[in-house]
Amino acid sequence: MQNIDKITIAVVSLLLLVGFTFPFLVSDPGSEYSSKISKANEKIELNRDNQDFGDLSIPQVHNEVLSAYDISGEASIPEWAFYRKPARLDVLKRIIMIPPTIEPAYISGVQVIRDADSKATYHEITGRHSLFTNCEIASCALEMKTGDMDWAKVTNLSNFGSGAAFSIKANQLEVGREYSYRIVTKASTGPDQMAFPQDGSHQQESVATGSVLMPADMAWKVSGAQVGRLDSSGQFLPGRATIQYSSWEWDSGSSKKSAKVVTEPAAGEKGDDLFGTGFALERIQDTADGRVVVLRNSKGKRSYLKNNDVPLSLTPSGWDNFDSDPAESGGDEDESDETGSEPESVEESQPAKAKKKRPSGGGLFGGDDR
Repeated sequence: MQNIDKITIAVVSLLLLVGFTFPFLVSDPGSEYSSKISKANEKIELNRDNQDFGDLSIPQVHNEVLSAYDISGEASIPEWAFYRKPARLDVLKRIIMIPPTIEPAYISGVQVIRDADSKATYHEITGRHSLFTNCEIASCALEMKTGDMDWAKVTNLSNFGSGAAFSIKANQLEVGREYSYRIVTKASTGPDQMAFPQDGSHQQESVATGSVLMPADMAWKVSGAQVGRLDSSGQFLPGRATIQYSSWEWDSGSSKKSAKVVTEPAAGEKGDDLFGTGFALERIQDTADGRVVVLRNSKGKRSYLKNNDVPLSLTPSGWDNFDSDPAESGGDEDESDETGSEPESVEESQPAKAKKKRPSGGGLFGGDDR
């Protein structure tokens, strides 16, 4: 009996000993999980401190969001701008975006003007300016061209409305040259307007005019020129020529012509004054280009006139544009469509066709349907 008690006491003591020492010998899973969570929190805190989110104030976020809706440019918005934050767009103002348009100017004609008051001759170019909408005129210039030369600017044009009429004077032109003209217009748009496409359509050039001569105020013509020679008897026959002089009369607004046969003066002598111009016949000679009559004035200035050469006209014609203005022709077509009466349709009377009689029989199986 005593042995059993001893064994029982020993077993209980052993169990108590194991119960007290087991927690110290075996690791606690909860403690391990707690340590891992603490380390993870520390790592999160460290990563958060190393991240740069920029300025998180309300104005910065507001500007970043609005920049995405800027129609004139592009913007890259960071992802954090929308992270757990509602986007807001305020309509500051409403703008109706209409594409800009511009059409070339139209030159109706070029006239040669002789002003009797100032005794000046110039070209007058008339027409209308470009038609434009939803844009502004950045520059407009009248350009001219003569011969094989490039286009050169004559004058700048400004302060005009869409399709406004113009009348431009082109002076300081070289006598005897022919000139062509055109209008070059460039447009631009403002910040609140839709821009032109990148195809050069913002610049328009009018159709170039025909060539118009810049006339002189006077002109010479020589015909029937003969050089001096010896006749059959050995006598010297001086040369002679028919000299025609044309001048512009400012009072009458027309040209005046005078002509006479002039004999070549003897050597060392001075010829008679021709038509009050101060020029006199000096000599008649043959050159590689043909027979030439030489005139000379009292100042020693010479003029070389080729025999039978056609002089410049003192009354040249201008240039008229026979192509109709696209703006006016378009309007006429619209009016004709609106106001013009349509041609009345002629109804032809046709003889009435006799009605076909319905057959009495003719059922599905050849019999009467009745």
